[in-house]
Amino acid sequence: MDALARLERLPLGRPHYRLLLLLGFGWALDAMDVGLISFTLPALSRDFGLDPVGAGLLGSVGLLGMLFGALLGGRLADRFGRKAVVGYSLFLAGLGSLLTALAPSLSWVFLFRFLTGLGLGAELPVAASLMGEFSPKAHRGRMVVLLEAFWAVGWLLAALVGYLLVPSLGWRAAFLAGALPALYAASPSPPAGSWPGAGRRRRRPWWPHGKGPFPGPFPSLALSPPRAPSPTGPSSARPSSGAPSSSPSPGSP
Repeated sequence: MDALARLERLPLGRPHYRLLLLLGFGWALDAMDVGLISFTLPALSRDFGLDPVGAGLLGSVGLLGMLFGALLGGRLADRFGRKAVVGYSLFLAGLGSLLTALAPSLSWVFLFRFLTGLGLGAELPVAASLMGEFSPKAHRGRMVVLLEAFWAVGWLLAALVGYLLVPSLGWRAAFLAGALPALYAASPSPPAGSWPGAGRRRRRPWWPHGKGPFPGPFPSLALSPPRAPSPTGPSSARPSSGAPSSSPSPGSP
């Protein structure tokens, strides 16, 4: 039985919901980062003297980065694996938000918002594919919809950050809060057996060949190979060549 067939036969249980929470938390952080530009744009326009056209371009440059990130994310996921791309794209999005908070000029803000969009665009479709592949076929649609529901959680977080931090601490503090995806991507891995169908006796790093700049939250799936069927029938009771037979011969007393 191959890995996909084994995943299809698994009942929906705690490992699937744990995976949903892991990916959903990253999904919510991505939504928060997308929403932050809406709540910080008035402060950015005031600090840099942006006209309506400039403010519109600044609000759209992250979406342009998401377009290119989505185009690249699928190809990278096929090459290096979905778990690796999710972890590294989360880190890239958080790093872009952190650099935005430290940007010295408007040109750097544009560049770092585009970088943030690259990470966001690469992570979102790959995370949805990962959730669908690990979910049993009968529950796949529901699990993907539950994952996408975390988008609303992220926008609520962005609204809270904009309401609590921007008026008192400024837009830079809001983007510092948007660096949470980088911290999440760099967090220690959960136990190896926490993934659906994962073995508990071995644990592999999620980056290909065990290399990467930081430990990620997505260990690779460790599936034990199917066991060969044991021999049955009269041939299984046949003694080996060199061992004396325990049954008496026809001419023995």
